[in-house]
Amino acid sequence: MTIGQRIKKIRLFRGMTQKELGNILGFGAHGDIRIAQYESGVRTPKEQMLIKMADVFCVQPAVFSSRVCISKNDFMQSLFWMEESKGGGDIYDCIREWENMKIRYEAGEISEEEYFQWKLTYNSNPPTGTTV
Repeated sequence: MTIGQRIKKIRLFRGMTQKELGNILGFGAHGDIRIAQYESGVRTPKEQMLIKMADVFCVQPAVFSSRVCISKNDFMQSLFWMEESKGGGDIYDCIREWENMKIRYEAGEISEEEYFQWKLTYNSNPPTGTTV
């Protein structure tokens, strides 16, 4: 998913129009055009703008900057190299935490909105086992 696609998905999840987001970010009367350019990939927001968007959306800036693995092999290679650099414990804990939330979502214990919100605010969430 591109940065623009992420911006659009989060903007819609937050119930904002392109015009509203553009105004909040200080783009003025034609702010919706700039947001449309970001979302379509015509323009790429600078790092400071992404930080500002993260603040507006109440998400971690990493939501926009994290590398997305395109294939299973990319994902596995990322895990392997994370393990080499940080050890396995943190990785296993993160995977278990994600699995627990995914199971809760699939079982209907939490809504799609709660599950997506958990993803958006992952590093600021309480440990697994507490309420979402």
